[in-house]
Amino acid sequence: MIRFLLDIRFFKNKLKKIFFIFLNFNFLKGYLNLVFPLLELSELLKKLPKIDNCIDIGSNKGQFLMIFRKYFSQAKLYSFEPQKKLIKIQKSFLNNSKFYNFCLGNYNGASTFNITERNDSSSLLKPKQFTDTIYRIKKKIKTRVRKLDDVIKLDKNNTNLIKIDVQGYEYQVLLGSKKTLKKIKFIIIEISSDKNYYKEFDKAKTLSFLNANNFRLKKIYNKTYNGNSWQADFLFINKNKNLK
Repeated sequence: MIRFLLDIRFFKNKLKKIFFIFLNFNFLKGYLNLVFPLLELSELLKKLPKIDNCIDIGSNKGQFLMIFRKYFSQAKLYSFEPQKKLIKIQKSFLNNSKFYNFCLGNYNGASTFNITERNDSSSLLKPKQFTDTIYRIKKKIKTRVRKLDDVIKLDKNNTNLIKIDVQGYEYQVLLGSKKTLKKIKFIIIEISSDKNYYKEFDKAKTLSFLNANNFRLKKIYNKTYNGNSWQADFLFINKNKNLK
């Protein structure tokens, strides 16, 4: 029964993406590069106020930025992705954007980025040994790592959003963004129940950090299961009333 329900959900998502493509031909160059919108976050984005700046950390091929642009056509986009070929794809269909071909973390330096069989599972951290081949490392590349605080300066009077999906490295990204977070109204961050990568911090540490830095959990979206483990997109809002 569960398998049947999952199959129905899969086909419903496929149909939604087909309708999106037909109604949004401005992203044609993205479709031609096999980039399709992250429709699972449509419900979340529809409920947000006008966003001035969106920082996508771990942007991959631009799946999130594509659906984000659907709802916030005038927002300035900041895209961080260490794989040069994926940045090139994003540039073909995203306007009013700045692209950064390196990783973010809690230091300024260099590191090795692990590219896995399923590209969006790639990480600065080494995946643990899985029977699932999507985590198998197929290539390693050298990349720069920088603190977000040293890269972008935002206006706190703007409504700013950060999305973080860096496969187990979320806590380190947050550590390097402490100053910037004071000017952020919304955070969308992927959190997993299990540690899928070596040296990954557990979800409790990430949640504690966000709470200590004035963010409260608004809602959890797109929760998916793999056996007894799960991952989901958490929406946090800054409790500072001085922000828009």
